[in-house]
Amino acid sequence: MSIVITGATGRIGSATMNLLRQTGAQIHVLTRHLAHATDRFGDFATIHEWHPLSSPPPATVFRDAEVVINLMGEPVSGRWSKAKMASVVRSRIVSTERLVYALRDYRVRFVSASSYAIYPGRSGEKYIEGMPLEAPENPVQKMIQDWERAALMAKRTGSSVAVLRYGMVSGGDGSKARPLFPHGLAEKCRRGIGVMMGDGLQTVPVIDVDDAARLTVWAATEPDIEGPINAVAPRPVTMDFVGDKITEISGRGPRLNVPAWLARHWLGPSACYALGSYEIQPVVAMAGGFQFGQPDGEVIITRTLRKAARLADVSSATETAASQTS
Repeated sequence: MSIVITGATGRIGSATMNLLRQTGAQIHVLTRHLAHATDRFGDFATIHEWHPLSSPPPATVFRDAEVVINLMGEPVSGRWSKAKMASVVRSRIVSTERLVYALRDYRVRFVSASSYAIYPGRSGEKYIEGMPLEAPENPVQKMIQDWERAALMAKRTGSSVAVLRYGMVSGGDGSKARPLFPHGLAEKCRRGIGVMMGDGLQTVPVIDVDDAARLTVWAATEPDIEGPINAVAPRPVTMDFVGDKITEISGRGPRLNVPAWLARHWLGPSACYALGSYEIQPVVAMAGGFQFGQPDGEVIITRTLRKAARLADVSSATETAASQTS
């Protein structure tokens, strides 16, 4: 099997590459970070440099491709200024449009990333894949709907298309800086500057990073399953649980709760990620036979925070030892 993948150096992409390494498939990586990707994956994959905002992807890479996995996109964390919003939009929509256009003469299984924030995020509502999408209520929803439409355009030329609506991805191998959720909040709490957005009752859809990668590979091998797939653990968590667990494990929780109106002013369009309540079920994946390695969001958060605390303790001890011997 020949597989083309974008976003291979990201969190989900890296975990997906670890799985693909074991398959013996012919892997082609399209990346902006040629040296970094070559260093990490050059022993088992062919690396191609591609800057999607300035050029189309190299056409030859798709010649024998059976599967294309599109995970490219700038991180959505932090405050969204107008410039940040434009950058996030371009990194997803323009790159996907150019990828789909390059596939116009090929028939592949196309799996493209999306996000849980495509849903309105209203408290008391449940979201499954089959429900029709409403008109977007905020710029983030509009961006994600446009992103999915760009990916689904590949169906017009005969490709089979699935879009994975990833929840908040937790876990990791510890080789990078601590990721945003919930490690970033826990680290800020340890430093005494952590805050909780909203009332804490929001439902947060999470998924273990290994399950996110396994679900990506599973979707790539299930060409009869088309359209959206909710890539979230079956049992979500609330932000109150996250805050309480940070306090329990780190010994220091959020200093205060930022009211919703102030959070919206502070974060801009990305406030929906922090304030929305997303009770989402992975109906398509479970009906298709996918087995989550970790279906319980509370367990995912607990394990992730405990690992982050251990890494923080080791890092602190190493720094202390270094300072004493210098």
